[in-house]
Amino acid sequence: MAQSTDTSDFSPWEYWKHLFGGSSFASTDTWTSLQTFVKSDQFLKALATGTGVALLGGAIVVGWYLYTPLPPGLYPEDRWPLRRIHARNQFKSFLVKWGVRLGFGKPMALHRRFRDTPVTWLKPNLNIYAEHLGFDGVPVVLYRNDLWSSVRNSDGTRELRPAVVHVYGGGWAFCTSKTYAPHHTYLVQQLDCAVLTIDYRKAPENPFPAGHDDCYNAIRYFYENAELYGVDPTRISVLGDSAGANLAAGVTLRLRDSAMSMALKNQVLISPSTQFVNFNTDSFNGAYPFLKKEAMIMFGLFFTGDSQKLASGLAQNFHVSEEILDTEAWKILKPFTSQLEHQPVVYYSLESEYAGFQRKIMNPYLCPLMAESMHDLPQAFVVACEFDVLRADTLAYGERLKADGVTVKVETFPGVHGTFRYFEELRVGKELMAHVIDFLRKNI
Repeated sequence: MAQSTDTSDFSPWEYWKHLFGGSSFASTDTWTSLQTFVKSDQFLKALATGTGVALLGGAIVVGWYLYTPLPPGLYPEDRWPLRRIHARNQFKSFLVKWGVRLGFGKPMALHRRFRDTPVTWLKPNLNIYAEHLGFDGVPVVLYRNDLWSSVRNSDGTRELRPAVVHVYGGGWAFCTSKTYAPHHTYLVQQLDCAVLTIDYRKAPENPFPAGHDDCYNAIRYFYENAELYGVDPTRISVLGDSAGANLAAGVTLRLRDSAMSMALKNQVLISPSTQFVNFNTDSFNGAYPFLKKEAMIMFGLFFTGDSQKLASGLAQNFHVSEEILDTEAWKILKPFTSQLEHQPVVYYSLESEYAGFQRKIMNPYLCPLMAESMHDLPQAFVVACEFDVLRADTLAYGERLKADGVTVKVETFPGVHGTFRYFEELRVGKELMAHVIDFLRKNI
């Protein structure tokens, strides 16, 4: 009969050698030895050590993946919320990556599924309702207060309200009216006005001018039919953030240039992308979280409908021609750019692609900073964030407006890109929103 071997004094290495590797243990009752070792203190120590090492290693890997360096100058109480937001976004990216690998969908579709959800939650106001409409074939959502229907002027006519058209951001590729629904409800509550938001067509499937045309056509239709919705057509303002601010600024220029003589009351532009001529401003080269230079160029190429092969060259301003160097946009960006000298370089294999990109970005409706004149535009509130790759774009646009005689207020907040979107989670976001509300309340 086989003899059992006492393994209680074995180290883990000796045990496994005994169990599988040594011929001297050929007669050992393996099952009995395993039971004896599992009950021993050595096994418990080995299990505890292995578990601790695995947990520590996992924590290091997860921490490295979720960590993002934050610049000094942020409000101290915003640092952990920003890390939480970053971790949430990283987790969504992780789900997208594995969703693609497992065949659940294409990258863009999955990104939209995870990103196009509301990012802030406010207590609902039961008196405010959202009406889904179509303005000249463009899907829109109009937010109004149900109590307004009972408010009448002295002559019995319905009192007309001001309105704010919000063009939301999302890199021209992401987000929907649903993403910003809490913002729209909040604006109605605070301003006692109607809020219209536009679900414009998204890039890269629909590059410029698709999204721009949708915003222009929807706002024009809203102006022409404002009274049907209880809105005063002379008191319509536009509000945009990030890519939405680009669309808002471009549409404002186009409305000024159009023959319909429509004038918006105000324009509020938060962190707008206003130009694609200089990707080497100090803010573009800043190591800021949430929106990197490379991502901004990628989204820009989505918007223009050009190949991503141009990205590395654009990052070094290889697309800059003598014509661009002579524009007001290039000149006004000089104070925001440490390296003022520019030596044009041409990738001859991509020469035609760069030429096509150059022609597109001269269009002021695509890049508002390229406009020859800012005269006769509505008064503006231009909001920049200190730690944002688009800080120079924003401040330069404010200077162009001011130089051409537009009444403009420019403010810079100690925040990152997306501060408006995450306003309810950040101290700086609440401050930014309060200033936007204050400006509109005084001027709407």
